[in-house]
Amino acid sequence: MAEVTIVIKGRQYDIACDDGQEDRVLKLASYIDNKIKLIARSGSAYNESHLMVLTSLVLADEVFETKEELENVEVSVSNPVEGQEDVISQDDSEILEAINSMAERLDSLSSKLREAS
Repeated sequence: MAEVTIVIKGRQYDIACDDGQEDRVLKLASYIDNKIKLIARSGSAYNESHLMVLTSLVLADEVFETKEELENVEVSVSNPVEGQEDVISQDDSEILEAINSMAERLDSLSSKLREAS
């Protein structure tokens, strides 16, 4: 098990993660930190807790949008236009699998963020 130190809103946190996932955790933390800074600059939050809730909502909204887009892609792949059934190739199936995997990871991240709040 690896451990990385992330910085969010100027505070350091030691985070355990799977070996080899250190860079990913650092990138995720940077993404979260940038969202927090953006929302803080907008003046929408009136205290620290409110800022964290707003940021969580924005991140959850991104996850939901991605899931909705994935569902739309799945529907269009599952229901091709008549006469174009052969258009869906092996590459399309692999892309769909990658998108599904990404959606699962986003869902997992969203769950972890909710637990941390």
